[in-house]
Amino acid sequence: MPWKTAKKMLTKEDDGLLDKWWKYKARVWNNPPYSRVWPWAQRLAWHVDVNGGSGHFLVTSKSTGTRSGQLMLRTADSAFFVGGRWQFYLPSGEITEGKWVDSVLYNLTPFDTVKCIKAIDSEVLSGVLMRRLL
Repeated sequence: MPWKTAKKMLTKEDDGLLDKWWKYKARVWNNPPYSRVWPWAQRLAWHVDVNGGSGHFLVTSKSTGTRSGQLMLRTADSAFFVGGRWQFYLPSGEITEGKWVDSVLYNLTPFDTVKCIKAIDSEVLSGVLMRRLL
């Protein structure tokens, strides 16, 4: 990316499934390939369990009935159903072409949910936030 969106960014050339995310001592923003969500969802759920619930995000398609969607719904503190469709950028900074599927942002910890609520309140995000009760 021509601009930094995080202190530590992993690229396609990095093996994000094998990387030790916890060593960065920060929240993880995970946007897995929509065609291969399951191993990423498993890894993120494991990562949250290992770190005792430290803050992380996962963006995936609105496939709440799939095994990855069910895992995230069981693991996450909340799910934010994005209003409209997000634009995605290539590493070069170009906007990707084509139509994207609707997305859901899973907020893995209460801290992440608060961050999401602040973005909604400041009108950075629009959509519907649902919090897990149990």
